[in-house]
Amino acid sequence: MDRMIQNFRSIMRGNRPVYLASRALVTSSFILGVLGIAMGSLQILGIYRASLHPIIMVSIAIPGVIVGVATLLIPAYISTPPWISMIPALLLSPALLAVSIVYIATWEHDLLLYIGIMISIISISVTSSCLYMLRSSRARGFQRVMNYLFTASLAVISSHTLTLPLGFLGLAPYYPSNRYWVMAPTIPVIFSVMMRTDIYMRRWYSEKSSRIAIIVSITALISGISANISIYTQWIYTQLFSDILMALSIYLSAILMLPISRGWAHIRVYEFLVKVALIWGLISSAIAIIIDLAPSLWFSAYLSEDLVLHSLALGFAGNIFLAYSRYLIPYSPFTAMARAVDLYVALLANTAIASRILHPILRSFTEPFLGISAGLLTLILLGVIIARLIKEGFLRK
Repeated sequence: MDRMIQNFRSIMRGNRPVYLASRALVTSSFILGVLGIAMGSLQILGIYRASLHPIIMVSIAIPGVIVGVATLLIPAYISTPPWISMIPALLLSPALLAVSIVYIATWEHDLLLYIGIMISIISISVTSSCLYMLRSSRARGFQRVMNYLFTASLAVISSHTLTLPLGFLGLAPYYPSNRYWVMAPTIPVIFSVMMRTDIYMRRWYSEKSSRIAIIVSITALISGISANISIYTQWIYTQLFSDILMALSIYLSAILMLPISRGWAHIRVYEFLVKVALIWGLISSAIAIIIDLAPSLWFSAYLSEDLVLHSLALGFAGNIFLAYSRYLIPYSPFTAMARAVDLYVALLANTAIASRILHPILRSFTEPFLGISAGLLTLILLGVIIARLIKEGFLRK
């Protein structure tokens, strides 16, 4: 594992335009993500009433972080991208952050058009660089197939980011309203990376095992495409198809990965985060299927779209980000993630995640105390992680 991480980081640092572009995009999007989480927590507490949280998180921060991290992986996976393809991320990321903050402060709806155009240009330029390099890639077999799946997952994200500018023009919905807004930008790319980069996958490069990893990645990709179609069309059948394929990809991954334990002390937190992410994924996919196929069950009244959406975004995607960012992002403050996010913080994070996910149920039974505890706990956790990142990333020599 250590050698793999060192190889990744040496390749990343050796490609300066990629490194700088990724750092600009991930940092800007991460700041917006922190603001978005804080807005959601304040909204639960009844302090902040504006409904900007879903747009900031699902349409800007999450796609931005994912594309930024994916940019780092391009040299390691395919080849060094043309430096000109990195210019949009390098130049537009600070502008994206600035305009988004102005939007949060002023609620000026017209700014969404400019925000949507910027995030779309960034995403499309990164995807285009992958498409351009696939022709000359020397990868063969399993690695070549995974390169195509990785590029296709970025294309799904590019299509997803177009909802903002197209929505502003009245050509598509732009306000995140269900779980498919989270599934489209996260599910395909998470599995296209996890099936080839995860420590557990390193032992499965035999022909038979590689086929299993490819099947899981293809299933996740089709789920993301169906989710994107569902966003644009609201078709019930594509929604059900997307949920079933997402559940299948998560369940297959869980069967393969949950029983395995390396027992190495330096990856204990990483193992915990990946396995907890898969458990959250199992829960969210099961609830999604129940909502689709058995809405009349007695306990279905307590299952909501909010519960599925946040168990996917925070429980599944959030834990995956904490697990991988500690190793694969080679710039401050994320280089401090391995020290800042120890087992204690990981447990605290998942306690806060559980509190937020269960918030609709807690609120219905115990209004107002336990209902608003989700907001307070999330804000406390946010403060702990930020403080530790600052301490470990900027103050530690």
